[in-house]
Amino acid sequence: MAVFSYKARDAAGKIITGKLEGKDPSAVADELGGKGFFPISITASTSADGSPPLGVWLNRQSLQFKKTLNPKELIYFSRQLGTLYGAGIPLLNGLSVLAEQTTNPYFQKIISGVVEQIKEGKTLSAALSAYPKIFSDIYINMIESGESSGSLEQVCERLANHLDYEVKIRADIKAATRYPKIVVIAILSAFVLAVTFIIPKFMGIFKSAKMDLPLPSKILMYTSIYFTQYWYYLALGAAGSWIGLKLILRTPKGRLFWDEWKLKVPIFGPLFMKIFMSRFIRTFVSLNQSGIPILTTLDISAKTFGNAFLTQVVQTIKEGVKEGADLWERMRNSKVFPPLVYHMFAIGESSGTMDRILGKISDYYDREVDYSIKNLTTMIEPVLIVSMGAMVLFIALGVFMPMWDMTKLARQR
Repeated sequence: MAVFSYKARDAAGKIITGKLEGKDPSAVADELGGKGFFPISITASTSADGSPPLGVWLNRQSLQFKKTLNPKELIYFSRQLGTLYGAGIPLLNGLSVLAEQTTNPYFQKIISGVVEQIKEGKTLSAALSAYPKIFSDIYINMIESGESSGSLEQVCERLANHLDYEVKIRADIKAATRYPKIVVIAILSAFVLAVTFIIPKFMGIFKSAKMDLPLPSKILMYTSIYFTQYWYYLALGAAGSWIGLKLILRTPKGRLFWDEWKLKVPIFGPLFMKIFMSRFIRTFVSLNQSGIPILTTLDISAKTFGNAFLTQVVQTIKEGVKEGADLWERMRNSKVFPPLVYHMFAIGESSGTMDRILGKISDYYDREVDYSIKNLTTMIEPVLIVSMGAMVLFIALGVFMPMWDMTKLARQR
């Protein structure tokens, strides 16, 4: 636990200062909020000579040149903005407080820019739209709906929860795939090591015996020659393939084909679909609850997939709804949405309880995603074991089959 110095305002607007122990500035801010205080700045306590700790100093210096935003910073900003607004603090004052307390100079400049635009007469959503790399379409539209309906506090909380869940999913997937990644790297490293250093020594012995090599040995021999003598062709081929794939994915048709193919990959395809359905339904519910028109809701929700194929499907559905068709019917005709989803949309449309019904479906898919991610390693393990066994068997056959032949020849002599 580190010690942080803070400056905050109490309910009466009085400035207070002090020190608190916490895991990070966000934890300290949450503790201050629980006491009814509104943080202005939170910094790590300085050392005896008055200078900041080395880690803090290095972090500040790196941030001076870093023009990126950690998703957690946006979550913290959204939650704190809603809290300040709900406490009756004017929007400009609340944003100024958030600008002062952020430790990211890049984000600080953005918030200050938003403040200046609001001073010029722009709305909060219009000011945020000037920074599309930071604030997405869903973020801006929900803020706009919160401004018009007077429910900005609730909207900010929904946005924070939405972003928080996205961060959690990414972290869970990274954690679940860490072990398979290590195993794959180990397998590839072992293969390269074998064909580069071990196989050539055996092949020299076999060549000196002037014997006809079996097929596995020939494959290993030529692979070894390629790796040791023509490695630069391999490097150029890998780099060319990578650049070519990147260029293809920049084209609409290439991206469409790739994103559709990803949904058909064993093990990962069903997981991707669950994640996309959970993201789409949660976004749809949040926008619908905020009073955004259905066509706009579909348009924004389609962009949150992160998948060009599914985005195109939803855009086609939107055009059908614009012509007067039922939303659930268009979903069914797309042959992409699972039956559970379009059936629940049908129930929600007919009963007028769309938000409640879809909220349950969103919770269901959230649980399914969590379950699938937790079991991802278990599902991949058999594939990794078979791959490793196949590689070991192939190398063993390539090395030992000629040795057996040499033993037979020696016995005949």
